[in-house]
Order: sequence, then structure tokens, then C-alpha cells
Amino acid sequence: MKKMKMKDIYYLPTYEQRLKEHNRKSSFLITLNLCYRYVKYFKFSFWFALFASTLSTVFNILVILGVSEITKKLNEYLDSNIPEVTLETLLIYGTVLIVFYFLNALGNFLMNFILVDISQKISYRLRMDLFNKIQMLRLQYFDTHESGDIMSVLTNDIFNLMIFISQNFGQLMFGVTTMIGMLIIMFLVSPFLTLITLGIVILLTVYIVFMSRKSVPAFFRQQEKLGKMNGYIEEILSGQNIVNLFKREKLTEDNFQKINYALNKEAEKAQTISGLFIPFMNFLANFSVFMMTVIAILFIVNGISFGSNIFGNYKGENGNIDVVKSIALINAYMLALRNFVQPINNIVGMIANLQQALAGSKRASEMFILDNEDLPEETQVVESLKGSLKIKNLNFGYNENKLVLKNINLDVKPGETIAIVGPTGSGKTTIINLLTKFYDVTDGDILFDNYDIKTITKSSIRNQVSIVLQDTYLFTDTIKNNIRYAKPNATDEEIMNVCKIANCDTFINQLEFGYNTMLTENASELSQGQKQLLAIARAMLSTSSILILDEATSNIDTRTEKVIQDAMNKLIATKTSFVIAHRLSTIKNADKIVVLKNGEIIEMGNHNQLMKLKGFYYQLSNSKTGKIDQED
Repeated sequence: MKKMKMKDIYYLPTYEQRLKEHNRKSSFLITLNLCYRYVKYFKFSFWFALFASTLSTVFNILVILGVSEITKKLNEYLDSNIPEVTLETLLIYGTVLIVFYFLNALGNFLMNFILVDISQKISYRLRMDLFNKIQMLRLQYFDTHESGDIMSVLTNDIFNLMIFISQNFGQLMFGVTTMIGMLIIMFLVSPFLTLITLGIVILLTVYIVFMSRKSVPAFFRQQEKLGKMNGYIEEILSGQNIVNLFKREKLTEDNFQKINYALNKEAEKAQTISGLFIPFMNFLANFSVFMMTVIAILFIVNGISFGSNIFGNYKGENGNIDVVKSIALINAYMLALRNFVQPINNIVGMIANLQQALAGSKRASEMFILDNEDLPEETQVVESLKGSLKIKNLNFGYNENKLVLKNINLDVKPGETIAIVGPTGSGKTTIINLLTKFYDVTDGDILFDNYDIKTITKSSIRNQVSIVLQDTYLFTDTIKNNIRYAKPNATDEEIMNVCKIANCDTFINQLEFGYNTMLTENASELSQGQKQLLAIARAMLSTSSILILDEATSNIDTRTEKVIQDAMNKLIATKTSFVIAHRLSTIKNADKIVVLKNGEIIEMGNHNQLMKLKGFYYQLSNSKTGKIDQED
């Protein structure tokens, strides 16, 4: 594979360009492309299913020919002038016909069985690929999209696509092969009548294409509304205690009613448009059979041959059309016509499922064209860091029109503790987001041990950074495994040791199952302080050289904070640490305090130096303690 040069990176299509190109394609082509990407892994099974469908069609054709032949033999049997046609002959023909029916059903069964198996395997692979893609997406995507909508793609949209493949695609495959087979029979019986039938089919196709252009966007909007509803439900369930506390049940119900109503209206539009297919199709199918029958009878009554040279109309001894015997020919054509029209009826009946599958596959495909977190220029793998950091002329904004950080310059030596303080919205957490590569540096430089952060892989940076965020998240797993998340090969003894240092060993052992206690979603059975202690223990277990504490002690009471302060000091003694905190006791011992305001560094120094300046930090410190010149 040709190595990509740095200059080539700027010519890669952006997500907006790829999305624009993606939206130009029809939903049907997008679905075909998505299915092909996965069906190719099961080519043998797919071709076998197609063979079984074709075989079923062949036996269906033989059934039609058999019925025609039995009709002919029955007429001859009733004619006493043809003694060679006996009841035994009719029974033999009937037995062969039953065998053909059985083989037709067997082929259909094999096709459906194989397609169900393929659909489940595709569903598994597609969900895995989508989930893996989500793991590679940039954090910006999760900040701007509801998690419920993302879940809806992984569940509802993929489910709709798989239902279509497992239940409807078999009908579609069998229908196409049947239509081709029946068309051949019809053409061999009567090219003239077949051309009339094709004219009706072309009219039907134009109608279906016209209606699909209106219904597919409606189904797409329906899936979007469903994703929005899932997001709202997840949000409310996560914050149900807040809803109850502030007695906002009625407001929540009203909001849900609006979202539910919007989904219902889109679903009505989609289903109504889709429902218009079936009545028209039923009329057209019955009308075509009726019209073909009338035309064939008129031809026979007027002594005109409507058959091909292969089958032809049966003639009597005088050379005229034998009306009785021609019934076999009409019967064969009508059977073929009904078998030709039936798959079209089935396809029209699955229009709603097809369009839901089209909408689902389009939303799933859009996930695959999203920008990955890793950038092409990130090639530098860092095994270990000493912990030095330089920030030079850093500017950053979450959008182009508003900078959050402005001309940030900072020099940090290995092992130093840097406290970052400032009012809400001053850019404290944004600096952390850039240091952890949750967001990428776009203007300026950040250097870890003189390695440019732009070229370091995100995985290697994060291997060197442990972090305790203000909003602690614990997984549905045991306490032991939640702490082990920072170091998968950690022993039970190591876990217990860090828990003792973090002062959470005591309350863990008081639980019924101790370290094997299974936590529910986000550990709702623990207090905020207990969850924060577990997060601190998890960070302690990490072997990283850089530690980030983003309001790590905000949910811990003053007494507990004093108990663990010594342990925190031991932890940060061997690491370069960045501490965001509002409590004076947490930051006053830092080697350097960076004061941010409106995205700019306005003061920098240790606690005593900044207090002597009597500037902004001085005001912040006194607003926390209620005393002036306390540390002066």
C-alpha cells in the first residue's frame, strides 16, 4: 500500500463532501452496496440459495406444463375415439405432477433456510462493524448526537434490514426467478399476449418508481424520529430521579407526546403512501388476467391462432381451431400468467419492509463514512513519557467562529503538579480535552517530551495518561473489574492495595459481596463520593506518567478529602499532574497554578506568589474562604 504523504492529507474528501456524495445516491443502490459488502463473505451459500430458487422455479414450470398435458389427456380420455388414453395414464401424470409440486416446495424451503442463516450472520457482522466504527469515532460526534439515536441505528435500523433479508429477500429472489421462468413459458405459448402483459408490467414499474420516490424519504424521516424518541426516553430514564424531585412528570409527558406525535405523523405518511401500492396492484393483476383471458377466447372464437409455432393451437381433422383442445393452451398461459403476477403482488406487499430496510441501510451507511478519530499524520508511537510538557501559542475553538482558548503558553517539567483554575467557561476542561486528544489541536503546538502531539497516536498518548473526571462513570460489572479497567492484567492484590490508599477498601468490604459486588448501571446504588473514590483508585492503578484530576474531589466531603489528600500527594509525587479544582486545599500545594479567564492565561505562579499579586486568583481564593489575606 502506498504510503500517504502529509501534503495528500489536505486533499482527502471531508465528511461533508462524502455525506453530500452519499446523499446523491439512491437508497436502493446504497442498500445493494451495503448488502454486497457482506454477502460476498457468504458467496457459496448465496449462490446455493439462488440455485435452490432456480430449481424451484424449474419445477414450477414443469408443474404448469404438466397441468396443461393432463388437461389435454383428460380431454382425450373423455373422447371415446382415443382408447390409448386410460385412467392409469392420468394417474401416472398426476403422480409425476405431485412430485414436481414437492420438489418445487423443497427448493423454496432450502432457499429460505439458507437466506435466514445468511441474514443472521450478516446481522452479526454488520452490528460488530458498526460498533467497532463507533469506537473509532471522534468525541465531537458523541457531543453532537443523542446516544439514543446512535443506539437506534444499531438496533432498529439493522433489525429492519435483517428482517428484509431473512423474510423478504427470499421472496424477492424466488419472485425474480419465477417471473423469468414464467415469462419464458408465456412467450413460448403466445408472444402476442406476452407483449401485452409486458406493457402492463412497464406501467406498473413506472407507478412503483414514482411512489417510491415519495415513500422512501418518508420512511427515512420516520427512522430519524424514532431515533429521536429513543434518545429522549434514554435521557429521561437516566434522570428520572430529577424528574420526580422537581415534579416535572407532566412536562416530561407533554414533551414525549410531542415527539411521539411527530413520529406517528411520519409513520402515517410513510405507511399511507406505501399502502397505495397494494390496491392498485391487485386491480392491475386481476385486470391483466381477465383481459388476457378475454383476448384468448376472442381469438379462439374467431378461429385465429394466438399461439407460437412451438405450442400452437390444437386443430381438428378439418384444420380449424379445436375449441375444446385449445382450452389446454389457455389454461397453461393463465397458470403461467398467475405465477408471473403473484411475485409482483408479493413484492408490492413487502414494499413497506423494503423501504424501512432502505432507510435503515442508508442511516447505517452514513455511520461508515464518518471521520475516524485517528488521523493519517498520527504515526508516532510513544512507549513511555518522562512527563515534560510544552504548550506553544495554542488557540482552539469547538467551532470556527468562537475561540475557547487564546494564545496559551505553558512549560511543565516532569513530576510537576499544575493546577488550573478559573471561572466556569474559562477553558479549563478544554485544555484537558486537548491533552488527552479527545479533540485535536488545530492551531498551535503541544509537545510531550518534545514529541508533537499531532503526530502521536491517540492510543499511545492515552496509555500514558490516567484521568479522573468530574462525572464519574462506572460500568455494569463488579467493583473489582471496574477498577481493573485501568490495568487489565492487575492482580487482586494490586487492586486491594490501591483501594486502601484511596480509602475505599473499607466501604467495599462492608458490601455483601465485597470486591465482587455487581454494580448496576453507572453504580446507582453507591453515593457520589463512593463512586469518586473508586474512580480515583482506578487512576491510581494505572501505570501512566501523567495524571489528570478534573474536579476529582468535588463529590467528596471535606473529612474524606483530608483523609485521601496524603494518598493523592503520594500518587502525584511520581507523575506529572494536572488538577482542576475549586477547593483551595486541593490546589494550594501545586508547583504552578495557571489562572484562566475568557480562554486566556492571566496569571501564573505558585499559591504564595499569586496571593501576593492580589489579582484575580487572590479574589477567587478569598471568595472560597470568606477571609482576606488568609495565606498572605
